[in-house]
Amino acid sequence: MTHKSAVALLILGIVLTGAVLFFLAVYTDLLIVLCVLLAVLLSAGVTIRLRPEVLNALRKPEGEDMYQAASGKRTADGKRADFTPHLILVSVDSAVCGQIVIDKPEFSLGRGKSCDYVFPPPCPEVGRVHMLIRYDPDERASFLIDNKSVNGTYVNQIRLKPGVPRRLSNGDMIQAGTLRFSAQAAHY
Repeated sequence: MTHKSAVALLILGIVLTGAVLFFLAVYTDLLIVLCVLLAVLLSAGVTIRLRPEVLNALRKPEGEDMYQAASGKRTADGKRADFTPHLILVSVDSAVCGQIVIDKPEFSLGRGKSCDYVFPPPCPEVGRVHMLIRYDPDERASFLIDNKSVNGTYVNQIRLKPGVPRRLSNGDMIQAGTLRFSAQAAHY
């Protein structure tokens, strides 16, 4: 859900709730108005509980530049600079992928078209969004996260726990299915 659609949904909800409460206040008694208001608040709470992306979309505009936090750099005109890659994955089986430059603070890899890097077919052992690589600017380090993949993600032959970040070091061997990579520090 985009930030604009979340804001539009919120405004529509407020306007409709206000109109219903006004109508009820004019034509019924206060107890009914309070019951309707309670029902609206409960439904809003259930919606936020079941669909947290609505609340997240309200918090962070989609156009917000995530790269600023990672790079901290600005151009001469005051605009935020692009993210500087800190990591490159070099395929051990170079005929398959070559190298992958991690050029975003959060980079997804898998066979799904929504990923930042889509593994070339056939890769049935790789999940749609198999793994994520996140850069932490405070620690100046990249972390690998297995995205609950069926076949797992391995670093130096140790299987990662799904959702638990693993700090990457220069030379770490990463395996997703039969695909193997070496993590290399990017020098720019």
